[in-house]
Amino acid sequence: DLFFKYSWNNFLHTQVEQCFALVITGNWQEDSDSVYTH
Repeated sequence: DLFFKYSWNNFLHTQVEQCFALVITGNWQEDSDSVYTH
């Protein structure tokens, strides 16, 4: 609901776009490993 209610909210749109990009590219495994190693 927030995505459509505040359509000009750049932070929210950026988070959603990053989630979709990670799912589409399939690089989530590498990114999640780097979080745990640091």
